[in-house]
Formats: sequence, C-alpha cells, structure tokens
Amino acid sequence: MCCTRMIHLTLVVLVLLSLLGTTAGITIAQRSTPASPAGCLVAVEPNDLPSDAVELPPGASCASAGNAASGQDLYRWTVSEEEAARRWTISVTAIAGQVAALEVYNVEIDAAGTILAATKLVSTTGGVDQPVSHQNLLWAPGTYYIGVASSGPGPYQLAITMGDPLPDTVEPAAEVPGAFAVAGAGDPATVITWILDEADAGSHWTLQLQGSVAAGLRLEMANTAGETLLAVQVGPNGIANIPDLGLPAGAYTISVRSDAG
Repeated sequence: MCCTRMIHLTLVVLVLLSLLGTTAGITIAQRSTPASPAGCLVAVEPNDLPSDAVELPPGASCASAGNAASGQDLYRWTVSEEEAARRWTISVTAIAGQVAALEVYNVEIDAAGTILAATKLVSTTGGVDQPVSHQNLLWAPGTYYIGVASSGPGPYQLAITMGDPLPDTVEPAAEVPGAFAVAGAGDPATVITWILDEADAGSHWTLQLQGSVAAGLRLEMANTAGETLLAVQVGPNGIANIPDLGLPAGAYTISVRSDAG
C-alpha cells in the first residue's frame, strides 16, 4: 500500500440536544473585577449558577475574568440555526501557575427557574500554564452553558471563534470518487456512494464523520452485496475517525443517520 489519504464526511445535524442526563456539580467562583481587552465582556460575580451565568452574544464572542480564587465561572451561549451550520472553537487562555478546565453543559430549567437536569456534553483539562480548548465542533441550535474552572486564582480570557469552514452539501444519493469532503442534513439519513478505482485501491484511507455535539450519529458502510463492512458511532464531541482503511476497487454505500432517525 503506497500512501494514506483522508476523507472528511461532515454532517450538520439540525436537531435539538437531548435534555436528559445526570445533574452536574457546579462549584462556586469567587468575586473578581477583571480588566477586559477591547471588545470583550467582563465576567462579574456571582456567575456560578445558570441563572447568574454571564450572557454571551451569539456567534463569535469573548469574555475576560479576574478569577480571584479557584472555582468555576458559567457563561450562557445561544446557537441559532444559521450558526449551527458552522464549526466553532471555544478556548480559554492559560492561567499562570494553574490548571484550567473547560466544560460545556446542556441545562434543562423549568418556568420557575428550577434546574431539572444538567448534562455535561464535553470536557477537557489542560496542564499547568496551558490553554484549553474544544476545537472545530458543531453545535445544534439551542442554549449552552460554558464552565471555566481553575485550580487557583489568575485572570483568563474565554473566546468563541469561528472554526474551519464546512464542505459543500451533498445531494441525495450522490456519488463521490476517491478523496472527498461533503456535508449533509442527516435527517432522516444521508446516503452517498463512494467509488474507488484501481488506483484508489492502492491507498489506505481515513474516514471521518462529524455531527453536532451529543447528536448521536452513526455511520455504516456496505458493499454492493449489501454486506455491512463497518459501523461506527460518534463520540461525545460528535466526531468519529476510522483510520487506515484499505478497500478493493468498487462502489461502497455510506449511510449516516442519527440515533433518533
């Protein structure tokens, strides 16, 4: 086998996230009076409960916090249907001498403001003096709560920036040759036919599927005889990678659907 190529199959799934899950522990952050870079919001206390979360503008935004003591600050971020068709990167700058964690929650709140459930969707922790981020993720329309926690005091900046652009949308039952990158709605399913010629058969491939965080996408590949060659579920971040895939020349059906579909 001569080489490795990559396939990026990206599904933009426009469905609401499930509100079911276990209640997540939310620690109390201490009062702070940060100085904000130009254009960034200033995070003020209290902001340790969803009802007190710092409201971020939709789309790209940033906020700064003085973070006078260890704890967790909460930020509320709303994603529209238009913004759900883009990748987003959420990042936190390094906190001097401290370890930082970055988490995103889905919170179910009733009309009285009572928290019924809080589901941790993604979480990452950095090393000492290291920034943390969730890069190039897709988010379904809805409201999210971003938690920034640290092992000790120190100012930081939270930023939400637009990620890598999505590929073109694929037509139903489209045929694609060799290396490709496509997007689709995934409702109820996206089906494409992948064509490999004799030259392609001399390569190994990496197949990547991406959908909205916590959307529960599943990819299946079958040959012309209808035999299932692989089936894979995306992880909590909405991404699945199938590396080092070697196949003979032929046509392969790739179908992607959500668990609810």
